[in-house]
Amino acid sequence: MTRSIVLLAERHRSRIIRVGVLSVLLSALPMVGLATIQASAFLVLAAVVGLLGLPVAFLYPNVGPVVILSAATATEWYVSKGITPALALTALFTGVWLAKRVILKQRIDVVKSPVVPSALAFILVAVISLPWGKAMADPFLIYWDGFDLIQLAQLAVLVLSPVALILTASLITTKRHLAVLVYSYIAFTSVGILAEFLRLPFHLNLRGLTSTWAVGLMYGQLLFNKKLSNWLRIVLVAVISLWLYVRLWQGITWLSGWLPVAVCMGVITFLKSKKVTLFLVVLVFLSVVLFQGFWKEIWMAEQAESGESRFDKWTFLFKHHSTLGHWFLGTGPFGYAKYFMTYFPGYSASTHSNYIDLFLQMGVVGCAAFVWLVGAIAWVGYRLCTTRIGDSFLSAFVRSGLGGLAAVLVAMFLGDWFTPFVLNQGLHGFSWTVNSWIFLGALVAVPSIRRAGEERDP
Repeated sequence: MTRSIVLLAERHRSRIIRVGVLSVLLSALPMVGLATIQASAFLVLAAVVGLLGLPVAFLYPNVGPVVILSAATATEWYVSKGITPALALTALFTGVWLAKRVILKQRIDVVKSPVVPSALAFILVAVISLPWGKAMADPFLIYWDGFDLIQLAQLAVLVLSPVALILTASLITTKRHLAVLVYSYIAFTSVGILAEFLRLPFHLNLRGLTSTWAVGLMYGQLLFNKKLSNWLRIVLVAVISLWLYVRLWQGITWLSGWLPVAVCMGVITFLKSKKVTLFLVVLVFLSVVLFQGFWKEIWMAEQAESGESRFDKWTFLFKHHSTLGHWFLGTGPFGYAKYFMTYFPGYSASTHSNYIDLFLQMGVVGCAAFVWLVGAIAWVGYRLCTTRIGDSFLSAFVRSGLGGLAAVLVAMFLGDWFTPFVLNQGLHGFSWTVNSWIFLGALVAVPSIRRAGEERDP
C-alpha cells in the first residue's frame, strides 16, 4: 500500500507540486489582505511579489520577461522607497534563476552571445566605481543623511538594467515566447495611448521610450511580416497613426518625445528600402525650407521648454572640472550629486544627458564598457540583417530592434534615460527604462531561437 502511494506520488510529482503551491497561495491571500491594512506599502509589495511571483519564477521562468514588462507597463504604482513591481520582479526572477543553479545544482542556460561579456563588464565597472568614488572623493565634500542608501539604489539600477537584458536573452528561447512578449506589449500600450487620447479615468505607464518601442514594433511588423492578415494591418496602421498624432502633432515641442520615434521608423524604413528613405529625407528637407516660420516657432518653443536648460547645463559642466576631474572610474553611482551640493549649492545636479551622466558616474572605463555593450548588440543585429531569416515575424522584430537601438542612442543624448538617474526619477524610473533593456535582450535571443530551429513560419 505504502509503496503504491510512493509510486503514484512519483508519477504525478509535478502535478502535486503545482497543486501544493496553489494551495499555499490561496491560504496566504488573507495574510496579504491583513498586511495591506496593518503594514507598510513596502511589506505589501514584498508579500505580493514573494507569494505570487516566487512560484511563477520557479516553475515557469520563461515568462519572466513578459511578467516584468507587463508589470512595468500596466502600472506606475510604487511604494514609498520608489520600488516598483517591475524592479522587484526583475530581482526576483534573477535571484530564482541563479538559486536554481547555485543551491539546487540545476543547469541554467545563459545565452551564448558576445553581448553577455560586455553586459557583465558594464555591471563590474558599475560595482567597482562605488568604492573607487568613495576612496577618491574630495575631502571637503558635504554629505547628507541617506546619501549612502541613494548610492546603493543607483547601483541597483545600473546592475539590474543589464541583468534584465541577459535574463531576457537567456529565457526567450522560442518564437512563441518572443511573439507573446511583442504582442502583449503592443496590446498594453495600445490601450494606454487610447485611454490617454480619450481622457479615460485611468492611465498606463507610457513614459520614457514606450512610444518608440510600441510604434517601432508595429511598424517593423507592417513592413516585414508577410504573414500579417489584412485586418491586423489596418489595426496596426490605426494605432501607429494615433501614436504619431498624440506624440508628434500634439507634443511637437517635446523633442525627446517624438524624435526617437522618428529615428526608429527611419532606420526601419532604411532597412526596407534605401530609395524610399532618400525620398523621405528630401521631403523633410523641403518641408523645413518651405515652412521655415512654422519650424522656427517649434524650435523656439522646444528651446524654451527644455533645450536652453539642456545646453546651459552642458556648458556649465564643461566649464567646471570639479566633477569632470574624476575621469578614470568616475565618482561612483550618484556620486557627482555631492559635488554639485558642495561646490554649487542650489544648482540642479541633473545633467540632461545620459552620456554625461554615465561619464560622471563611471568614468572613461564605464563609457568604454557601455560602447562595448552597444557595439555588441548592434553587431548581433547587423549579422541578423545580413543573414536570411526564414521567419518573417523574426525578421521584422530584428529590424524593429535595430531601430529601437538607434532611437535609444539619440534619446540618451536628449536626456531621456537608458540608465535612470535616481535623483530625477527615483527607483521607479526603472519601470520607464526596462522596456529598452528587455527588447534589446530579445534581439540578442534571436540567433539562439534560429539555432534551435524555431525560425520557420508555421
